[in-house]
Amino acid sequence: MAVSHIEFYSEKLEMKTRVNVILPEHFDKDGQVLLLLHGLGDDENAWLEQTRIVSYASESNITIIMPRVDRSYYTTSVGGPT
Repeated sequence: MAVSHIEFYSEKLEMKTRVNVILPEHFDKDGQVLLLLHGLGDDENAWLEQTRIVSYASESNITIIMPRVDRSYYTTSVGGPT
């Protein structure tokens, strides 16, 4: 299992952002993916720091994606990010 921390520029968010990805030991292209979203007071690290998500991932052979979106509220807006 691998835990990756990726930083990149998002054209949609118009900012640099990050995502954490947990990849299972035996990757299956048809395998399950879990997308974990953070709340307003947290970021992409909240799930790694406040839960046993890494242990769960190693037991379940699932890919887990935890994006950082700041205050975009996981939606698009006409005026761009706030």
